[in-house]
Amino acid sequence: RPFANAMALVDVIALPMMFANSAGAALFVSIIRDQKKMYDKFGAIFSARALKVAERTLGLLSKGFAPETPDELAKIIHQETGVGAVAITDREKVLAFVGNGSDHHRPGNPISSELTRRAIRENKVIYADGVRERFTCALKDKCGLGSALVVPLRLDNEVVGTIKLYEPKHKLFLNLNRTLGEGIAGLLSEQLLRSRYEEQKNLLIKSELKLIQAQINPHFLFNAINTIVAVLRKDTERARDLLLHLSNIFRKNLKRSEDLATLEEELDHVRSYLKIERARFEDRLVVERDSLPDCL
Repeated sequence: RPFANAMALVDVIALPMMFANSAGAALFVSIIRDQKKMYDKFGAIFSARALKVAERTLGLLSKGFAPETPDELAKIIHQETGVGAVAITDREKVLAFVGNGSDHHRPGNPISSELTRRAIRENKVIYADGVRERFTCALKDKCGLGSALVVPLRLDNEVVGTIKLYEPKHKLFLNLNRTLGEGIAGLLSEQLLRSRYEEQKNLLIKSELKLIQAQINPHFLFNAINTIVAVLRKDTERARDLLLHLSNIFRKNLKRSEDLATLEEELDHVRSYLKIERARFEDRLVVERDSLPDCL
């Protein structure tokens, strides 16, 4: 009331209101659509990076923390995440550092960061985003790093080291890189666990082989000596040759300390063994050998 004034007002604002409401609704739908595209885009980037890191680090920890492994790992993570710096530590010292601050964060130095010590002590991810909690370098007052993510590396739920991602003071630490860093640490922890399992399995196999050798050697030695004694009555020269082959077999068994041997060494070993076996079985044992000189 008065009605006339209300009608006059509606005449003035009706078209702008309808236009504004329509434009607002269209803008709202556009924002939702753009946000979905952004999530899809970041999801694709995250998946691609995660797969790339997994591909490049696959098998890198198959032998545990070899001397060159941490530096190689740090370089891969630094390249794929694009963060300011990456460090890898064990429980006591820095094993590798790549990126900003490498002039004073050096491999071999003892762990100086309280964030890292907390992550190891409490067995949990420590995140200093640079806003609510800042990363403070204990080595240099003017260090350019301002935020950090410290993720424990675990083996059977025991912390054996950490992976640390840093960003400079002028750059925000992206949630994408935080999630990626935690995923990488999980992936590498699984590789360490698989490495431990393979190591224990190999030790078990070696123990079983040594046990088999310990059981076979006395039996073989007993048969070989009986054979040489029998040959000695008829042919002393052949008996002498057989003794030389027997000593060759045991010399190779005693001296073998490495896992790998050349084909030539193996064939020489087998040749000595077969010489003794042929003296036992004579014509009942037929041996054929076919090997290329280039393969020895």
